[in-house]
Amino acid sequence: MMQSKFKRMLPVALVTLSMTSCQVATDPYGRTVMSTPTLGQTLGLSGQSARPSIPYTPIAANGSVQEQKVVAGRTVQIVSTGRGHAIVVDGRVLANDADDDRVIIQGVYQGGGRTYVLIEEQSGGTACPSLYQAVDLSASAAAVSPQIGNCSDLPRVSVLGGALRVSVPAFRAAPAKAFTFKDGRVG
Repeated sequence: MMQSKFKRMLPVALVTLSMTSCQVATDPYGRTVMSTPTLGQTLGLSGQSARPSIPYTPIAANGSVQEQKVVAGRTVQIVSTGRGHAIVVDGRVLANDADDDRVIIQGVYQGGGRTYVLIEEQSGGTACPSLYQAVDLSASAAAVSPQIGNCSDLPRVSVLGGALRVSVPAFRAAPAKAFTFKDGRVG
């Protein structure tokens, strides 16, 4: 009886413990984000078992998983938050999107010892149908790119030299472009 009660209370206690040491900050894009320590950091663990804290924004209580894939042992989710969508990796929100109609996992790409997930952000309109964000799952802390693209919804994607390359054809007045993403940087 007591053991069953403890099992039910443990998740609440751990979340409460983690949330008591959260910090609010502004990310490079001007968004307000909340950073919370990992469970290992909260419990005072160090070394390889504790991942570094990354910007984190809590998923809305009524958030629902729209799409989920397990890629290279990592769980990648697109979550509808009620105020848009969130890109979530292993329970950490990497990016929030309040402007797009639909956000999907466009594909998984591997090469050069690296693993990437390309996220397509669809506007629901014809003026600018799609933009993209890339998620690099290669490091212990997943990295996400800023939005890339020129509104074209016809990307050609490959991994060259360990870098994700996204090429989009000309779209209306926007010229064709190619983007690379590696080590958290877009080139």
